[in-house]
Amino acid sequence: MALLEIVSDDFVGVSGFVERFGPDLLDALSELPTETRLDQAQTIALDARLGAIAVRLRGDRDRPFETLRLIGAETTSTGLVLELRSDDCLAVVSLELDLAAGRLVTDIARGFERSDSGTFRSAAFLASRNRFIAKLIDGGVVEVSAEDGALLGRSAPHRFTRIDMSSAISSYRAFAHSWNTIAAQRLLHKPKDLRRVPAPLQATTHLSRIATPAFQ
Repeated sequence: MALLEIVSDDFVGVSGFVERFGPDLLDALSELPTETRLDQAQTIALDARLGAIAVRLRGDRDRPFETLRLIGAETTSTGLVLELRSDDCLAVVSLELDLAAGRLVTDIARGFERSDSGTFRSAAFLASRNRFIAKLIDGGVVEVSAEDGALLGRSAPHRFTRIDMSSAISSYRAFAHSWNTIAAQRLLHKPKDLRRVPAPLQATTHLSRIATPAFQ
């Protein structure tokens, strides 16, 4: 994963995940080789412990990544990468649990995907998702919560130490504004002509295509 560099010690880490998994499941996972993809039975067992979860920014009202369920997982040298999908199948989130260091790690370039289904709701969520990314780049703190409200994990504030991200932040805010306009058009039942949507906006459903040199 192309990981975002973070500099801070103000985070909860993955203690909530560790508690939910329990020692029996953690022991079983620790015996698996690195880069082992969990089979269906293992994924179901892990999902049963987690249930539906939400990935949010601390103190933020935008919530484009709610009601996520586990669809896959893969071991790493220090923990586990979780692949999560929303109940409408339009959002996919990837989170890395660094169990050795007790850290929750996110991947801006490919970790927060949302697809467009052509509906008002979908466009509104894409606007929310782009605001989410802009705030995440600008020092946002990711919090992962269980359906019962329990905090499973929290990242450190995201900071780039050697790169000026102001241009990327402005771009994501512009993308959010454009998707808000599209959402309003759809709400009024106006046909959307994709040829009039700026090319960079069409790429916002795939983060790896946007401003990727800054994240590499």
